[in-house]
Order: sequence, then C-alpha cells, then structure tokens
Amino acid sequence: QSKLIVLLIFALTISIVSAQVQKSGDARTKRQAFSSYSYRLSSRPHIVVSGKLSAACLKDFLREFYHPEHDPNETDVVVFLETVPDAHMIRIADEASAQGARSVYLLHGDAGDETSLQRSRVEEANAVFVLADKFAPSAIEADASVVIIALSLQQYLQARAAVSTRMIVQMILPESRDNFANSYGLREGDSIFSVEELRQSLLARSVSCPGFSSLIATAIASSSVSPSALPVHIRRNLPSWLQHFLASSAQEFYFIVVPTSLMLVKYSEVCTQTTQSDNGLIVGLICQHQATGRRQVLMNPFSSVIPTGLCHFIVIADNAVAQTSRNHRGKRIHENLPPPSRLMLANKPDN
Repeated sequence: QSKLIVLLIFALTISIVSAQVQKSGDARTKRQAFSSYSYRLSSRPHIVVSGKLSAACLKDFLREFYHPEHDPNETDVVVFLETVPDAHMIRIADEASAQGARSVYLLHGDAGDETSLQRSRVEEANAVFVLADKFAPSAIEADASVVIIALSLQQYLQARAAVSTRMIVQMILPESRDNFANSYGLREGDSIFSVEELRQSLLARSVSCPGFSSLIATAIASSSVSPSALPVHIRRNLPSWLQHFLASSAQEFYFIVVPTSLMLVKYSEVCTQTTQSDNGLIVGLICQHQATGRRQVLMNPFSSVIPTGLCHFIVIADNAVAQTSRNHRGKRIHENLPPPSRLMLANKPDN
C-alpha cells in the first residue's frame, strides 16, 4: 500500500511539472508573438495607447473611443504594453475589433526602446495617449511611470519631426503635470491634464453652480440612455429633472470656431441667445494667445468679452445640434445681438 501511495505522488508530481512546463512554454510563445509584431499602415488612420494599462482601463477606453454615439469610427488602435497581455486583455481587443471596420492591436515592448516604438508606427499616428493607473496605491509612483513613458515618446517624436502626432498625457496629481510641463515643456498641440485637479475643479464649480458636475460628467462619458428610447407610459411619469438628466447623457463636447462677428461681444450675451434658439449649451471658451501660441481654457467666463484671435466655443450638444450650430450659429446669433460698439469692450477673460 505504501508503494502505491508513493507511485501516486510521483505520478501527480510529473503531471504538475508537465503542466507548468507547458504553461511556461505557452507564455514564452505568446511573449515572443506580441514582442515581435509590428503594426502595418493601411488606408485607415490609427492611434497609439500607452501607459500603465490594466484590462479594465483598456476596456473603458475602447468603449468610449468606439461608442456608437460618435461619428463612424474606423480608426485602428495600437495598444503599446510594457507587460505581456493576458487572456482577458486579448479578449477585450478581439471584441472591439469585431464590431466594425477597424482593428485593435496589442504590442509588447519597452517605451524607452527606439525599436519597440518603431513597431507601433507612433510617428505616423494621429495621436498617442499616455494613460495613468487611476487605481494605483501610490499616485506619485503612477505619475512617475507616466512621466518616463511620456518623456520617451516626446523625444522620439521630436527626433522625427512628427508634428502631426498629438500626445495626450493623463496624470493623477496636478503637481506632476506642472513639473513635467515646466521641466520638459510641451510640443505644439500636445495636452496634459490632471485627474485630481479635474475632480476638485468640478466639486468647486458645483458650489457656485449646483448640478455643474453632473452636467460635465454626462457630457464626458457617452451613454445610449435617452428618454426617447423609453416607453411612452414610463416617459410621461418621469420627473422633469430626470428627463433633462437622461437627455444630457446623449450629449457630448464639441468645439466650434468663434466667427469674427462674435469677437469683442460679451460671452453672456452669446450664451443667452444660444440657449433661446438652440438645444446646445455653451460652457466655455478655448483661446489661443497670438504671441505665445499657448491655449487657455476658460470655463463659463460669464462677465468677459470674447477676445480676438483664434477661439473656440466649448459646446455641450448632440451631434445633430452641433452640426447645425457649426454651420449657422455665428450668423444667426449675431443678427439677434446689439452691435459690438454698444457693449462693454474693456473686460478681459477671467482666469
């Protein structure tokens, strides 16, 4: 009987060792496949996503990027990973690729290695996103990882004069963003923002404007929920605030160029006329300084005058309203406003 037990233990040990060897071989084969793959350019545009990405983070990004509320999106996504993707991440990429005429590619490599970056063709991408791990135990360590990747990408793109590739960097702490911008600077068109600063700013704005955080949150995150999709008997019984909330969930941010006819006009006057004539809502301005070229975001500068130069309205609207506004808004609003000479022109945009 003791010999039988020894034989069973011996057989079990051999099976476990064989399974581990097979698993190790599969992992090595998978690592070699993802580490050697190079993205091939096609007629479709592509973007690159990098950073400390988890499966949940990648799923959220792809769901928002390919959301049906947006215009038909046939852009390829190249996900540049510093770790070998697991089965969950591979399944997420396959599901996103199967929903339209686009593909999601997973690459494994080192962001500090020039050869690895060449495989992603990042210098020919429309944009590169560097995402932070928002759920990391240490925000400082998470931002440090983003800084290393962003700096490597910045140097790589500058060396190849890839001016058409925008870099959008996400960091958690505002001091990390400031340190990176002050130490290394930003190329023209690049953007860097802090998740924590955005959260705190929304809370602060909600004090002076109740509901502002909900308005922005529903505009940032796409949703397919709409009152029109609900049965009539349910829609009639919804309170008005809930109907407005569900309607706003189908809206997004749009940037509309400010026509010259609206420059030096009070921002509040433009907003009033827009609210009365459209379903869109102007919530801010993006102004570009003529001397430095730096852009400034002004959220609801109510008492200010729209400056001259290149400016964009930040509008919350659905796609149909945004298209109509883009084609007709400047002329229609200005016809309903008093001439600029009758307005106060000395005010400067609020910070």
